Amino acid sequence: MFPPTRWPYNHPARALSLLFSSATGVFQTFRCSRHCTIGALALGMLLATAADGIDLELAAPRPEPLAPPQLMMEADLPPAAPSYPQLPAALAGGGDLDAAAMLAQQMLDATAAAYGEKDGRAAVALVNLATVHERQGRYDAAIGEYRQALDRLQDQAGLRDPRQITPWYGLGLSYFQTGDYADAAAAFQNALQLHRMSYGLFRLGQLDFYAALARTYLALGRQRDADNYQIRRLTTAIRVLGADNPKLVPVIQAVARWYHDSGRHVVEHVLYSDIVKLLQHAHAPDEPKLFEFLIATARSALEAPQVSAGIGVREARSMASEILHRPADGSATPPAVQARQWLELGDLYFQTGDHEQALQSYRRAATLLDASGSQAAEAAFGRPVLLSMAPLFSPPPVHSGAPSGFVEVEFTVTDDGRAADLKVLRSGPPGSPAVTDKAAKLVRALRDALFRPRILNGEPQRTEHVDYRYTFDVPVQK
Repeated sequence: MFPPTRWPYNHPARALSLLFSSATGVFQTFRCSRHCTIGALALGMLLATAADGIDLELAAPRPEPLAPPQLMMEADLPPAAPSYPQLPAALAGGGDLDAAAMLAQQMLDATAAAYGEKDGRAAVALVNLATVHERQGRYDAAIGEYRQALDRLQDQAGLRDPRQITPWYGLGLSYFQTGDYADAAAAFQNALQLHRMSYGLFRLGQLDFYAALARTYLALGRQRDADNYQIRRLTTAIRVLGADNPKLVPVIQAVARWYHDSGRHVVEHVLYSDIVKLLQHAHAPDEPKLFEFLIATARSALEAPQVSAGIGVREARSMASEILHRPADGSATPPAVQARQWLELGDLYFQTGDHEQALQSYRRAATLLDASGSQAAEAAFGRPVLLSMAPLFSPPPVHSGAPSGFVEVEFTVTDDGRAADLKVLRSGPPGSPAVTDKAAKLVRALRDALFRPRILNGEPQRTEHVDYRYTFDVPVQK
């Protein structure tokens, strides 16, 4: 329907020589001036569960969401067009997408009538309409509009016009959502390379492109390339912000979660340890945030017992405990946050086999929760809660609207947090080899899993007839 869009940079960038084959590779590559490697926090998995029945549910790990495409501001709108601020206002917080689509269409019609449909200003209005359609899930419409806008911009200003960055990125997202990962990778590459040529090799605006490329190459089954884009994302942030800048934390955190989701806990632990060191060297470290990272550091160490680098489990646990036992100052942590911290510390003690210390921490948490007058204590201790389980996916799945599969099992959680008497109750869709495989993996993983047991009057209890439902995407046979 539309003329073919030119792909000026459709050769994927070569992967960096940097490969995460071991934690040593991380140390040798990303060492900051204070003798810490650059890392991140991946939040520990703590699954809340349903009411006494007792039902537990776990879904396959959901990857980091891709950043949505941004609207393009056009200052030279004709008088007949709606004012530009109306469009982002309509999209704010999820907004009224139908109203936003109507506004974008009105802007396009008015701009095309005033300047001609091939004018660059009309192309920008077309990009904004495509962006609204992408957010509506109308991906085919968005693809056509992005491609048409790109052709117009290229005809007017050539292949290096920076106004093409946004439509290339939006086109990549639309292709990704439809499962066309090869074209998505090419579009994301074009957005990245054009941004680098227009604004410099290292800019924070490139981080979303690296994240999108990592997800796309993972979907293509190219794990190493996907990892390298995450590494480039991190190194770009380091080059821009500096290796000792606490503003790196969100980027580092996202990269650590990437490794966590695929079960590569050695690298994950190195990253967690280093984010703690980074925060410790901050002028005024945020202690609740530092506590959160310490817990994650310890959990990752438990998942990677062979790791020799970074902060050990006992050291991280001791530092976290010290924060909680420190006398309150004028900026005392709210009781609800304190309760969550004591609960997480208790879980850490429980995971390391120190059940008495775990129960003491749980009792502190319960006291704080009871004082709140809510049902939070029942939610925390009235049923078993999964603390750790081996990952069922490596690499993690890419979710793209595939049919949903499920496996339901029943078992008993003992007072020491182990699953016993496991049996599969039902699964679906029936006859799928993927479902059979997931059921077997789930049973094996649950046998080695650890739960926080149900606690009554400060003591752990055995809980029978625990129903556990696990959901995942079923590959579509083409």
